[in-house]
Amino acid sequence: MNEAGPAAWETTNLLTLSTALAQAARLRAETRGSHWREDFPLRDDEEWAGHIDLQLVGDELELRFVPSPATDLQREPT
Repeated sequence: MNEAGPAAWETTNLLTLSTALAQAARLRAETRGSHWREDFPLRDDEEWAGHIDLQLVGDELELRFVPSPATDLQREPT
């Protein structure tokens, strides 16, 4: 009898997490920080200021973009 042990659960968790990250990255159609896309080379605060929430519902990942106010990353010299 094959029983699921820690290695099987760890593999399942890694696959679930990597799938979630890839789907979130595909959804964000812009370049921001270390998330760089050749097809969308510029940052777009008007459309993409916010974050992406992911939730595992049954066997499906649900993605939802949650907007937030754009922030100016330019810092004043000290």
